[in-house]
Amino acid sequence: MILALTGGGTANASQTIATQSYQLSFTRFDFGQGAALGNILIAISLVFAVLYLRANQRAMEG
Repeated sequence: MILALTGGGTANASQTIATQSYQLSFTRFDFGQGAALGNILIAISLVFAVLYLRANQRAMEG
């Protein structure tokens, strides 16, 4: 959504990790770096999911 609204901004200033991973993999054909960024994105998502589930569980208890 950011890319559609801003077109990437000046020098790709508004590029996200997901779009950067896609660009590395399928535009520059650097699949190793694209996959590494994808794994980092999964790890970040996992951390936020665990934090959310813990906060939600505490809210349900109290």
